[in-house]
Amino acid sequence: MIKGLFKFFSSLKLAVFSLLLLSAVLAFATFVGSYYGMRGSQIVVYQRWWFGGVLFLLGLNVFCAAMSRYPWKMRQTGFVITHLGIIVILAGAFVTQQFGLDGNMPIPEKQQSQEVILNDLKLTVTDQRTGTTQMFSVPEFHRSKVGKLMQVDLAGGEQIQIEKFIPRAIPETKMVPSPTPGIGLPAVKVGLTNSRFQIEQWLRPEAKTERAELNLGPAIVTFEALKTSADEQAFFQRKPKAPQPKGKDQGRLLIEVQGKRFALQVSELLGKWRPLEEVKLEIQVKRYLPYAVVDGKKLISKSQEPVNPAVEVEVREMGQATPPEKHTVFALFPEFNTLHQGAKNKKNPLGVTLSYRGPEKEESLRGVGRARGHLFLAQSADRSKILYRVLSSAGAVNGEGQLKAGEKVATGWMDIELSLKDWIPSSVLDEEPRSVEVLQGADEPFLTAVRMRVGNTPAFWLLEGMGKSVAASSGDLIVQYHRDRMTLPFQLYLDKFTMGTNPGTNTAASFISDVTVKDPKAQSDKKATISMNEPLKYGGYYFYQASYQLSPGQPAVSVFAVNHDPGRVLKYLGSLLMTLGIAIMFYMNPHYLKILVGNHKETQ
Repeated sequence: MIKGLFKFFSSLKLAVFSLLLLSAVLAFATFVGSYYGMRGSQIVVYQRWWFGGVLFLLGLNVFCAAMSRYPWKMRQTGFVITHLGIIVILAGAFVTQQFGLDGNMPIPEKQQSQEVILNDLKLTVTDQRTGTTQMFSVPEFHRSKVGKLMQVDLAGGEQIQIEKFIPRAIPETKMVPSPTPGIGLPAVKVGLTNSRFQIEQWLRPEAKTERAELNLGPAIVTFEALKTSADEQAFFQRKPKAPQPKGKDQGRLLIEVQGKRFALQVSELLGKWRPLEEVKLEIQVKRYLPYAVVDGKKLISKSQEPVNPAVEVEVREMGQATPPEKHTVFALFPEFNTLHQGAKNKKNPLGVTLSYRGPEKEESLRGVGRARGHLFLAQSADRSKILYRVLSSAGAVNGEGQLKAGEKVATGWMDIELSLKDWIPSSVLDEEPRSVEVLQGADEPFLTAVRMRVGNTPAFWLLEGMGKSVAASSGDLIVQYHRDRMTLPFQLYLDKFTMGTNPGTNTAASFISDVTVKDPKAQSDKKATISMNEPLKYGGYYFYQASYQLSPGQPAVSVFAVNHDPGRVLKYLGSLLMTLGIAIMFYMNPHYLKILVGNHKETQ
């Protein structure tokens, strides 16, 4: 019996089957990854118990095949070493799967962190009365799943259920009927169609203005809720308000320095210094030139029309008496070097990058005209119907009355027709994420989302990284949905993040992070630079430059991929043994042995 099993596990047929099975599994994992991303491949294949079984079957076959030829002869040296290398590689893969770590560590510039965000999803529930906290593992799926996915009992007797899981979620806000009478605002979905386009748009008044407005270019649509019958009578007498003159627009100045971005109005900077506290700089616009031209050797403004807008800008360090840097920035020629005074050796000592968006020209509005048509929509005072009033650009009434579902009303603007698509007399906003079932391009870092309920409370959505206070029957609870975290024995401080761009574009070409490792067990801090091809190795962990985040007015955030692979040495050693074994088999081939040792037979 044992001899028969050993013969089966050492057979060539099983070796062929094992290799074909492993190839099919890897091909399937690649197929899954193309649709559901790298995380989908891990969930469906690489983290499943049966994948470990496939590797174990291959390793057992290799081991039995090697032992079947024991005692080994000299000419079998390469064969034995090659099989040993395969076994060592598989052992390294097992160690990595069981004890390895992969995660992310985002760190803002001039800040430090020692927390690694792992892949495992967790649900943390805190009882606000007692302060006790419970943590539960949340099952993860590669596709959206509905059902009783998870059910746990809390210490206070409350029960939590997860009803739906979305692996790739995009947050969306929807309007739903209010569950509480008297609470909520009206919402209407209207359609505007003609022979060239079709528009469907929800309109819901804002709480402060009590009116919603949609700008369609040649026409403006407004929607409101009427409160009395007098309001209804006044509604059918309504005329558009005369446009109010706006202040003179001088455009915006965009500033990028030390990984931070600012967007400031030129009118706020003209002739006065504006401090940028976060970067310890001050900036002002010395001159605004609407129509900049060169007259002799001087830059002047030919007229007040914004034909070629430009600004002269000064930048200096806060509290320093050194002369300021002087920049000239053209809205129409962003590729020009803006710095013309204050630099040494043609370098930018303050590291400031400026761009300028000029004022909006009046010509850009002429396509729709100064006078516009108006469509007034309103919910009646008794909440029983939708009223409408259509005015032409000249103020003439093109139509008015009650807007009914399924009917189309001519607006008189070209061949545009108005229709009522949906209507909620009293609505509230409900956040319900939209699922991206299949990836269309790159494997983007989507967030997961779960729909859950606590006890008898209404179900609610939680996006990954979010929390919610729930008034349960047993007391107030704080529910948080997040990835698991691990604390490193040392801290990583981000001194500076630098992003290189392709010449003449804003496309990122390289990312570099200057960091400091602060280890309480070390005698001194360690300085290091992490780039796309140069990771940092410290304390058994590898830190790779993965991505970055840039937000206006916020410090740059560098995102590091953190890897701890205790099986790496075994995998390297196994690869070396395989290479050595194949080389020995090649040189111990009988044909080459005859050449090397002549016609002497191998000593048995």
